[in-house]
Amino acid sequence: MCGIAAVFNPTTPEIIDQVANSIKPRGPDSYQSVLLPKLPNLTLHASVLSLRPNLLGKAVVQPITNKEEGGGGGTLCFNGEIFASSLPSFSFRGSDTMFLLSALSSASSVEEILSVLRSLSGPFSLLYFSPSHSQLFFARDGIGRRSLLIGTNNNNNNNNNNSSNHSTILSSCATSYGDGFEWEEVECGVLFSINVAIDVNIDVNIDVNIVTEGRFSSISISLPPELPALPASSSSLSPFPSPTTASHDLLPLLRQSVSRRVATIPPNTNLGVLFSGGIDCTVLALLAAQALDKDRPTDTPTDTPTTIDLINVSFRPSSPDRLAAISSYKELLRVCPSGVSFRLILVDVDYSNDVLGKGEGISMERTICDLIAPCSTVMDFNIGAAFMFASRGGGYAYEDDGDENVNENEKKDFLRFPGKSSSNSAAGHCGSLLTRAEVERLASRQKCTMCGSAKGCKNWANMECLFGCCEFHCGGIRKLIGGFLGGRAGGVCLFHDSLQLKKKDKKIQKQSQGKQTTTKTNTNKNKNTIHTSAKILLVGQGADDLMAGYSRHRSVYAAGGYPALQAELNLEKGRLWTRNLGRDDRCIAACGREGRTPFLDEDVVNYLASLRVESIVDFDRPQGEGDKMILRKCGELLGLGSVCTGLVKRAIQFGSRISQESNKVQFGSNSQGKGDVQWGNLY
Repeated sequence: MCGIAAVFNPTTPEIIDQVANSIKPRGPDSYQSVLLPKLPNLTLHASVLSLRPNLLGKAVVQPITNKEEGGGGGTLCFNGEIFASSLPSFSFRGSDTMFLLSALSSASSVEEILSVLRSLSGPFSLLYFSPSHSQLFFARDGIGRRSLLIGTNNNNNNNNNNSSNHSTILSSCATSYGDGFEWEEVECGVLFSINVAIDVNIDVNIDVNIVTEGRFSSISISLPPELPALPASSSSLSPFPSPTTASHDLLPLLRQSVSRRVATIPPNTNLGVLFSGGIDCTVLALLAAQALDKDRPTDTPTDTPTTIDLINVSFRPSSPDRLAAISSYKELLRVCPSGVSFRLILVDVDYSNDVLGKGEGISMERTICDLIAPCSTVMDFNIGAAFMFASRGGGYAYEDDGDENVNENEKKDFLRFPGKSSSNSAAGHCGSLLTRAEVERLASRQKCTMCGSAKGCKNWANMECLFGCCEFHCGGIRKLIGGFLGGRAGGVCLFHDSLQLKKKDKKIQKQSQGKQTTTKTNTNKNKNTIHTSAKILLVGQGADDLMAGYSRHRSVYAAGGYPALQAELNLEKGRLWTRNLGRDDRCIAACGREGRTPFLDEDVVNYLASLRVESIVDFDRPQGEGDKMILRKCGELLGLGSVCTGLVKRAIQFGSRISQESNKVQFGSNSQGKGDVQWGNLY
């Protein structure tokens, strides 16, 4: 993984410094800038996180120039991983950067350069200067899994239109230099070029050309990087497999995808998984454990297992993602291979202190805004912050002492599964966070008797309530009875009377303790902070977009059925590169780690694209069961119980609770929050 950049016509020396500072965190192992011969106004920059050294075991420093005789003298900046290629010279072992430089240098025409790119399978963005063509080529893979931005700055201090007044930057991430730069994502799957005049006396003429008509990846034969559209639903199509049947074909592809991505873990480092506890990351963690256990050297001592760090971020104690992570972690321990161990790292973030820098904290607001650019909404900021703090990998190791000290309100929210009617499903979702008595009560619970009233209560009834109501409506009934009796109807519903007294006692006790009150969650901050050694992080990106995991997909289905859902999935996949992938790549890589996305492997994407949507989901079933049903069935095939396979999807900004904390600070309350508001407009 690398940070790469090309700077044309830098109008001030500070621009070069800003570019260097923005990409250096992405590659902590080396940084170098190159001024190409006879091109004084074009510099190439690269920082490297070395994951695949050359045959001598040394890191490949970039930018790298082919200096071999007859090599053409091309210079490459490559940010990515090549997991497969149809070119015969490709070897999975060894430096993929050296392989790509050799292949591009051997290309005598633009069409041959395109042929090289079409042969690649894996995430990448690249800059390649070809002296024979006098052009700088740049591109992203057809899915857009690695960030590449283009920024322009028109110097308004000079009124003439000479090209020297315009700076252009191609970079993995935006700089924070001035307000004059306007940034946009480079379109994925398209080969671009900039013609450069090789003459020391004139400025570089910035003229971006589209080399390909359409996407170069669309012509790929065996492993097309482009995200293909799902076929339209039609009654004329042949019978399709059920999600249960299709999962038997998907699982081997996922296993192969994960194996490719964990095969190049650097020595003496752990593997990391960004872990919310949902079905996506839990399946990835278990597949990674199986792959590492399979590849484990036979002479490795049994008491030194390979460690996988499960990294969970939370902006509020006992957030839904924290509860899910603990529950799924315990399930993973049950099915984990003997040669691999899991470690759950809990990352606690105080929004006001750690993000905005209020109090004693250091503000990360400007850093996050620079990383997510050109994305700029409140939602983008929250998601970017969650990814960045998680990818830092610093927290405390979870210790199971049998007392989770779970906040009751958070537990209730964690267990809120709209549409659940099956007692087995309801009990299964609770996992190890509940006592046996709580599981039994949950399995037999009923709706509040006021659910059929005009008010339409949606709460669950407290089974001990005399009226079969929730606490709120029982209070209303008791108040009404008290009006007839000339006072409060104490003693009518003994359960809610005692519950009310307990709440008062707790409130008095809390007030008396004051600032001396401590909780288990707060003492966690006093535990020794640990940092993962992982340079590679597995991320579950793409699963919800490809397998209809978001709640909005149900809304689309309710409005237009499966044809409308397939159209929505096609639309979302087409904009995945500009909405999600570039932003998330920048926030993860800024921590000096590489995010790898097994669900966006070309083979996995192509297989899911070959299925009708009815083979992926079953929206006649409730949440936590019918959505992403094909993946949930894969989890069952792996031996995971309903503790993991039945959890309802929560987007990272909601599950980690950063959205709620952000809304309270930025809008005054959570209910007033608007994710589509521009972050800069809040000030």
